[in-house]
Amino acid sequence: MDAMTRDADRYFDDLYKHSDDPWNLRNGWYERRKRSLTIAALPRERYRNAFEPGCANGELTAELATRCDTLLAVDLHERAVHAARERVAHARTCASSNARCRETGRRKADRLTSSS
Repeated sequence: MDAMTRDADRYFDDLYKHSDDPWNLRNGWYERRKRSLTIAALPRERYRNAFEPGCANGELTAELATRCDTLLAVDLHERAVHAARERVAHARTCASSNARCRETGRRKADRLTSSS
């Protein structure tokens, strides 16, 4: 592991140590509005397979899950993934710290969504 990776890991460890929502994605007006616009911009009501890179704590993931048969949500930080998994435990969604998930396998996604 190189120094840049260790620094990034420490940075995200510190962020998630104090909160499962370090960017105020859940309650911040801007983030709620961005999430609503992202969902409203989806051209179809339903998707069979979707992929969400950088899922963070799963706020957008939870809304996407209501529109997808399967959803693979990934993030590089394990604490973010843990929070996302808890957020969507009821859905057929896989939150993972890497791009592999048993439920989704190597299926082609018909929707790629990211909210940055």
